[in-house]
Amino acid sequence: MPIVYYDLSTSVDPSYCASVSGAGNYLSGTQVTTAYSGMQSGCTFNGWTISSTNTYGQGCDGSVNECVFTMNSDIDVEYRFNYTPTPTPTPTPTPSAVFVLKWGAEGAGDGQFDQPVGVAVAPDGSVYVVEWMNRRIQKFTSEGVFVTKWGTSGKGDGQFENPIGVAVASDGSVYVTDGGLNRIQKFTSEGVFVTEWGTDGTGDGQLWEPVSVAVASDGSVYVSENNNHRIQKFTSQGVFVTKWGYEGTGDGQFSNQRGVAVASDGSVYVADWGNHRIQKFTSQGVFVTKWGTQGAGDGRFGYPVEVAVASDGSVYVADRDNYRIQKFTSQGVFVTKWGTQGAGDGQFGYPSGSNHPVGIAVASDGSVYVSELGNQRIQKFSMGQ
Repeated sequence: MPIVYYDLSTSVDPSYCASVSGAGNYLSGTQVTTAYSGMQSGCTFNGWTISSTNTYGQGCDGSVNECVFTMNSDIDVEYRFNYTPTPTPTPTPTPSAVFVLKWGAEGAGDGQFDQPVGVAVAPDGSVYVVEWMNRRIQKFTSEGVFVTKWGTSGKGDGQFENPIGVAVASDGSVYVTDGGLNRIQKFTSEGVFVTEWGTDGTGDGQLWEPVSVAVASDGSVYVSENNNHRIQKFTSQGVFVTKWGYEGTGDGQFSNQRGVAVASDGSVYVADWGNHRIQKFTSQGVFVTKWGTQGAGDGRFGYPVEVAVASDGSVYVADRDNYRIQKFTSQGVFVTKWGTQGAGDGQFGYPSGSNHPVGIAVASDGSVYVSELGNQRIQKFSMGQ
């Protein structure tokens, strides 16, 4: 009996090998329209050698890009096509950070720093920097031009002992954590004192070394307490709402956690410093996911100290002992990284043995600001295109 060969001219996935229909000249729903007759097994066909036929056999013959199917009915029929694999797309290079500018030098003058720790960006682009040793807040433009300052050493309103964290609300209000006085202070955008809350202790609304603060779009204030190993949530006036966390390595537990950040959808991210990981929670403290282990590879950490969330949900982590910033998706998938130890542009430095966090903040335009303890400066980056 004659053998009729059908050639499928379009690319077909090899998984179709088990889906040949002998009735009606169809292959996985695609009609075969070109027929070739007179070919014999062992002859060449479009540059390929035809395999031996097997009665009622179906399957790929192992040759590159070739599948052969044989049916035996009134005539022997081979369904044969050349498979062209779908090319693997060339990955688009992940944009890394591009250094934009820097400002600061060691000192106590305007625009100078003595251990800048926290940094935050207001909706209007203003940049606020907390200085641990100068015990003050400085405000700058997005280009690092000095605007104003406030704060002195002391325990009164507007004074600080160990200021560390800073956050800015959508209305421009500025919140500052004071790890020495165990309190939160709230100011206007120009540094006018508004209110304060917190006393030493472990009870609701009490604080024990608050190191980071974040403000949600609804005005809720989240405070990370280093020594209480927990997160507390407050209203914008300091009324206690809820809390979660205690010391440990399990989900929702912390080991001297540091940074806290809130995404636009209300998700809360915590830099779990001693556990070398990031944990994600709902706005009420329900555990969602986590990522990270100790190390220097992508997605691993050497004491993550601060975390910030961009408007698109990207998560940035200041990875202290690895002298770098890492960027992730909202689910913890690694995206990119930048930074090495040093004092050059795009490098980061920290005092040996320092446990005080560096700060990181993301502006609405995607600009990333990083404060450095060791280099006494702020660096600004944009994400490469």
